[in-house]
Amino acid sequence: MLKVWLLPALAGVLAAQTPVTPTAESVGSPRGQDYGGYNILQSWETGYRSVDVTGDRGKYRSDVNYPSGLRLFGSSLVVNSKNGQGRLFDEVLLQTQGLANDPYQFATLRVQKNKLYRYDLLWRSNEYLNPSFAISNGLHLLDTVRRLQDQTLWLLPQSSVRFFLGYSRNTQSGAGLATTQLWDARGDEFPFATNIQREQNEYRIGGELASRRGYKLFWQRAWEYFKDDSGGAGEAHPGANPADRFNLTSLRRNEPYHGSTPSWRLNLLNERARVFYVNARYNYSAGRRAFTFDDSAIGSDRSNPARTRQLQFFGDARRPVSNANLTLAFTGVRRLTLTNHTGFHHTRMEGDGNYREINNASLDTELIHFQFLGIRALSNSTDALLQVGDRASVRAGYLISDRRVRSIESSGLPRGTPFARSHEQSNRLNAGQFGVRLRPAKPLSINLDTEVGRADRPFLPLSERNYHAFSGRAQWRQKSLTLGLQARTNYNTNSVSLWSHSSRNRYVGADASWSRGRRLSLDGSYAKIHTDTLTGLAYFAAGDLTSDRSYYLSNIHLATAGAHLTAGRADIALGFSRVQDTARPSAVSGSVTQPYQSFPLTYASPYARVSILFHSKVRWNFGLQSYHYTENLQPRFRGNFPVQNYDASTIFTSMLWSF
Repeated sequence: MLKVWLLPALAGVLAAQTPVTPTAESVGSPRGQDYGGYNILQSWETGYRSVDVTGDRGKYRSDVNYPSGLRLFGSSLVVNSKNGQGRLFDEVLLQTQGLANDPYQFATLRVQKNKLYRYDLLWRSNEYLNPSFAISNGLHLLDTVRRLQDQTLWLLPQSSVRFFLGYSRNTQSGAGLATTQLWDARGDEFPFATNIQREQNEYRIGGELASRRGYKLFWQRAWEYFKDDSGGAGEAHPGANPADRFNLTSLRRNEPYHGSTPSWRLNLLNERARVFYVNARYNYSAGRRAFTFDDSAIGSDRSNPARTRQLQFFGDARRPVSNANLTLAFTGVRRLTLTNHTGFHHTRMEGDGNYREINNASLDTELIHFQFLGIRALSNSTDALLQVGDRASVRAGYLISDRRVRSIESSGLPRGTPFARSHEQSNRLNAGQFGVRLRPAKPLSINLDTEVGRADRPFLPLSERNYHAFSGRAQWRQKSLTLGLQARTNYNTNSVSLWSHSSRNRYVGADASWSRGRRLSLDGSYAKIHTDTLTGLAYFAAGDLTSDRSYYLSNIHLATAGAHLTAGRADIALGFSRVQDTARPSAVSGSVTQPYQSFPLTYASPYARVSILFHSKVRWNFGLQSYHYTENLQPRFRGNFPVQNYDASTIFTSMLWSF
């Protein structure tokens, strides 16, 4: 299904700006150095980065987060046995970036002995701050460190029968600030500090069997364990609205959440077939979760100067998930390829929970829930690809999917009779696809694709119902010059009783690159991303059904430019990126959401780097990068958001060396 991914495009610019380090140039002999029976190629870049920030430091940390200090900007080590018969290993590959002081660090390691073993390690560490001041009046905060690692050991990696062991770990820890509402539905919001402690571990064992006819069978057995032991505590606070009579004296909250997910994975494919291809996959997981929520609060409300409340609810759930896919491809007819894909997905969520509330103004209340949610989806798609001569091809396809959603809810009241409610909904989607690939001239290629879909009963309010999408790209490549032009659109409308939704997304972009040998290279790009959504809101206010509208408009302009120049022993790199959302409040007025219908902003980041080769094994590097963030809200709406503007600059110097 064709989509315009707007948020990833913006997030990639705001939060993942290309830094000026590590340096892209190399040192040392490109052929490495021989030592014993091995060839070694390595480089190391160490240095210091200085950072200066004016304005909203929390927003800077949320977007960039580089601090001052020493660090190992990057390193690379490649060791290979010269004859492929090393004693303990034949290959070692180690790469690192940002170790010791950067908020974003990673390392990769591979150690391999031909025909015997291969070990792969991936490690990452990300420090993330999310102040969220703009939407919570300073009462929400997340300052955590996430560390991820993945290890795999292959035995007999080059043989037709090979096995592996794997382990993955994902942890998140740090401090947070959250809010809770006390003491009733009309109560106030009170902040409390949280201690984030989350951990996920996965253990894997599996193997792969390859036959002489090209068939390959992959299998994996995995066990995943997850636990969240986060908790929080709050002190005396008047609440978000100090003028009311709601107050908090103390709060304690514990909410452990643990679970396990054993799973199977099978994959059968044929890589050498010339006429008929088969690819079959099957996954099954049997997830299980258990949770406890224990909350105790002391304070006061409008009617009770000494209010206490205790909340306890707990339960467990099972979530078995099955996935099966079968892909068949036929190439027996000259210039024609037929592909059929069938997919099956089934998720069941079932469990129970107990709720208990005790306060000093009412009797005990207990409610027992049993819930079941089952989603079954079956899809089938057929594609035909026809090669027309040497300069054109045509692709056509048809997709049909059927999804059924069933839910059962039963409740038991303290002095009532248990009752159950069952709901079922089905949704069928039909979509047609068409595309062409043209090469009217040798340097020019053109790709055009379109899709039209119709769904009768979408599961979610924002799901696609009546949509049509289009994408196209043209590229001219001749010698050292490359020019590209692309466009994408996706229109969707979805209307049901008491509610409607429509969205329009458009993307237009162009890019160019040119080089003159190794001495000079230039590149640049521009894109405009437009999105507007209009969604109906239906809610109850004072017992009456209220109709409203939620409208959002965004016009993002993204421009990048870069240049690289080599002059003698010096390499100079210059770059610039700018993101600007020029959206403005629309004419859709009369809604409480009008101040939030757009969020115009500007984000610009120029950078420069100079690298001078002092010796064949030593480079000195100097660079700087600036970040400028400005929110361009209209004066009448600025009171709804605190200003988060900032200006920051980073300067670094480093030595890139090889020994």
